[in-house]
Amino acid sequence: MDKRNKLKILAIDDIQDNLSVLETVMAGALPGAAVFTATSGAKGIGLALAEDPDVILLDIVMPGMDGFEVCRRLKADGRLKNIPVVFLTGSATDKENRIKALKAGGEGFLHKPFEVEELVALIRAMAKIKAAGAAQELEAEKLRNLVAERTNALKQELAERKLAEAEHGKLMEQLQQAQKMESVGRLAGGVAHDFNNILTAIKCYAEFIRKGLDPQDPKMMDVREILKAAGRAVGLTRQLLAFSRRQIMVLKVTDLNKCVADVTNMLRRLIGEDIALTTKLAPAPCLAMLDTGQIEQVLVNLMVNARDAMPGGGKIELSTELLVPSPVLFLAQPDLPRGPLVCLKVRDTGCGMTAEVMSHIYEPFYTTKEQGKGTGLGLSTVFGIVKQSGGDIGVESESGKGVQFCIYFPYCESGPGAAADKARQGAGELKGSETILLVEDEESLRRLVRRVLSSGGYTVLTASCGMEALKELEQRGHPVDLVVTDVVMPGMSGRELAREVARKGLAGRILYMSGYTDDAIVKHGVLEPGLAFIYKPFTIDGLLAKVRAVLDAPADQSKA
Repeated sequence: MDKRNKLKILAIDDIQDNLSVLETVMAGALPGAAVFTATSGAKGIGLALAEDPDVILLDIVMPGMDGFEVCRRLKADGRLKNIPVVFLTGSATDKENRIKALKAGGEGFLHKPFEVEELVALIRAMAKIKAAGAAQELEAEKLRNLVAERTNALKQELAERKLAEAEHGKLMEQLQQAQKMESVGRLAGGVAHDFNNILTAIKCYAEFIRKGLDPQDPKMMDVREILKAAGRAVGLTRQLLAFSRRQIMVLKVTDLNKCVADVTNMLRRLIGEDIALTTKLAPAPCLAMLDTGQIEQVLVNLMVNARDAMPGGGKIELSTELLVPSPVLFLAQPDLPRGPLVCLKVRDTGCGMTAEVMSHIYEPFYTTKEQGKGTGLGLSTVFGIVKQSGGDIGVESESGKGVQFCIYFPYCESGPGAAADKARQGAGELKGSETILLVEDEESLRRLVRRVLSSGGYTVLTASCGMEALKELEQRGHPVDLVVTDVVMPGMSGRELAREVARKGLAGRILYMSGYTDDAIVKHGVLEPGLAFIYKPFTIDGLLAKVRAVLDAPADQSKA
């Protein structure tokens, strides 16, 4: 028999003579078997652990620990429980002992004296039982491992599914928030458009009155107050337009570090002496396509927000950095274009915000400040400017633990700067004698602008819509020097009119005017190159200066 498959028998009996006889019998009856002996239960258990026998032959009556106790301990040990135990006894009370042996876990029972053939048959049967049990245990172990693997796979699949569902839910929340903000933005933009038309009339008519008054006239103070109130209203409409992303921005490659450095002293004066302002600027230039004035507005709004959250003083930190973001950031800020980013962080030690407040902070007119302390447009303006600049904004806060805003813009290695053309403002440059066609659908504003242009010496033709304007030009028979047209009009838009005018050669130049932007003359809030535009509400001198500048500039700077 192969040594590795040799039958192993362990005999436990307190009488050495019995063990010797058993060894002799086994040597003759099972010549290939290995027989191990022990004269006590404790030694027998130790040998069983060491040798892993195929069968244990166990005496019942032994001092210290009888055979029943030895069997119970063997069966209680996970390493030994599958080894068959055969009880050998010379006791006369076989029935009682058989019951005890079965209860203790024994598999076999022989009464002394026994026939050798009977013992050998029983040993071989017990060895087969152990072998079968081992095979069964192996299969059971394989099954347990298979079940464990499948269970782990299912857990992983479930976890991934839950993660996907959570991510889907988060994306749906972001979509709903974006749709809500877009709807509110459209409403805000429309309100600002109509309000700017009204403000244009208020400002210009107030200026007409001011120009007609003697400087010492007591009514002059009233006019100045009207203009001052109109100025404040203009500021509100600009914030609404910033939120709705319908303002015109002059984007150029700008170092965010320089933006922060240039306004730091002004920001310190703004927040007061009881708040410490520190800056940590990235060592390398943080270049992005930005409108410097709008970024300064972002900084001012965030600083005012932080200041108001720290009435007893505190700290604000401004920092910039260049980022090569991980995919996790793009999951949190899905609107950001992939690639390197520049980041502006504004962190304060103020009172912080609850989750409920954070879910509303970018909504216009939402404020937690007491009445009269805020318009609710500060953060909505920040949101609009950042989005219109191609960036995104995130906020982290807990109640009582301050706030950190993180603003991200796509990194721009280099590019041409877009400098705004400056209108000439000299008093002698405001007047002219050219012929201008004014197209404006709102009658009161059309009368006002005609009066302003006429006061500058221009010959002014008017039309209330695009079709009327084309008819006027065609009846005239020769081109006008300039068409001044509103952008947003019913029927034919200002851009459509301008293109038709250019196609027919009815005017040399086009000047667009509007209280807010749309895709007709801008792309994502940036004026198309070669277009001339004046923003409502304008002043009398502002309009005359812009008209004069357009007429004096090359025609390709005021095309259709």
